[in-house]
Amino acid sequence: MADPRTALPRRLASSGAALLLGLLATTACSAEEAPPAPSEPTVTSLSDLDTGPLLPARRDPCADVPASVLDDLGAGEDDVERWQPGQALPDSAQVADEFGCKVSGDVTATAWVFAPPVSAREAQGLLEETPRPRCRPAPGPVFGSPGAAYACDLEGGTQVHGVRGLLADAWVTCEVAGGDAATADRWCAAVLESLSATQD
Repeated sequence: MADPRTALPRRLASSGAALLLGLLATTACSAEEAPPAPSEPTVTSLSDLDTGPLLPARRDPCADVPASVLDDLGAGEDDVERWQPGQALPDSAQVADEFGCKVSGDVTATAWVFAPPVSAREAQGLLEETPRPRCRPAPGPVFGSPGAAYACDLEGGTQVHGVRGLLADAWVTCEVAGGDAATADRWCAAVLESLSATQD
């Protein structure tokens, strides 16, 4: 932001300086009064979250995930990988077209939101595609319209539980590998809250 003093005429320098000091004081107070980042999620299940009015931002899905949620996954901030469009996906040469994050703890939790807008027709087509081999529709809370939950069996017996869906024109996916459906439900609720958090 440009220094407001540079726009003041010299003849108003004295009054302008006083005004500037007042603005700086107000800004300092506002900064001190700003609420801290959440330490606890306000919802712990997709079934408790009204996703109808949500307008997810296209940004890092883990940006506002509370530390307690990472704790539940057996992870900390240093265990979070992030990527954005144009960057290589983790452990892959494929270039991302989404904003995403991966938490590696006792389980592996991943979330991403497509950068391009997605129509309802395109979303329906995405739902008809299998997320990975050996996946099937699963019961449980979902989000989006359309949207669906899924479960997959990985080699070695690891299970993946996830949810994907369309919110406004944002295609969002969240999943947990090595955990159960309840863990994925809590993770997805935290991700949606993070993506919908008000940004300054």
